[in-house]
Amino acid sequence: MSDKEITQQQFLNDAMKEMNFTREQFADWLGVPKRRLLNWLHDKNSDEHRAIDPIVKKWLPVLVGFEMLHRMSIKNTQLENVSLKSLNECAIVDSKDKGNLKVK
Repeated sequence: MSDKEITQQQFLNDAMKEMNFTREQFADWLGVPKRRLLNWLHDKNSDEHRAIDPIVKKWLPVLVGFEMLHRMSIKNTQLENVSLKSLNECAIVDSKDKGNLKVK
């Protein structure tokens, strides 16, 4: 293994950490039984170790990236809604004053 390569175990643990998932949540998100995930997480010298499915290895970084972008989008939308609500609660529009905001 070269210096740049990481173990399968580290690969999966990094993804779980990035997404703040428990093993149960991560297995469910991947659509695999928890036992399969646990086998993937075993040290490669263990009898319990199983190689990660090639499709998961290939697409997991992409899926994690999309999930994180989705979460950021949701947070940004929530922040925008809170900001607009706060603005509406702190100010009124005076129609005679052509839409100028005045503090309540």
